[in-house]
Amino acid sequence: MKKRQKMPVVGAVMTSFPHFVDIDESATQMEAMMDQYAIRHLPVQEKSKIIGIVSERDLHHYVKREAPAAEKDKIRARHIMVPEPYVASFRTPLNEVVLEMAKRRIGSVIVQRQGKLAGKIFRVGHLGSVTLEEILGAMSVLEIVSIGAGRPVRPGSALSAAQIAALESYGIAAPAVAAAGA
Repeated sequence: MKKRQKMPVVGAVMTSFPHFVDIDESATQMEAMMDQYAIRHLPVQEKSKIIGIVSERDLHHYVKREAPAAEKDKIRARHIMVPEPYVASFRTPLNEVVLEMAKRRIGSVIVQRQGKLAGKIFRVGHLGSVTLEEILGAMSVLEIVSIGAGRPVRPGSALSAAQIAALESYGIAAPAVAAAGA
């Protein structure tokens, strides 16, 4: 009998030692940091406490990349940040974090260890860290969340496509199934 694998914790798949900015950091400095380190999200801190997050998309929505430096220098993290970001403990199981991200419709999580900034994770980059069964479970959750959000998703369609791809990756041809009601 195959031993069931334990769900990895978020700390096992995070990007360690993320960069962060102070609440009064300028848009110029945030953009330069994002470019220099090839990152898309920056946690915002005030007095060593995480109070927000700035995404590259939010930054360039607020002030265009081609805007003059003088304009960018006037804009601060406090003007752009999304307050109260999702912060998970280092030991939180990964499936709980992914489910919460889906519920909140967010693309990143800030990870803390003993109350201090420890890292960050992003949803797409970590699928290799979980088993096929966990991926299929996540697909099911994403379908449910999408349907709940009013998106035109046929129940089971994404899960079915993922299962067929998984079978094919194992060299197993998925059987043809008659349409429902046929």
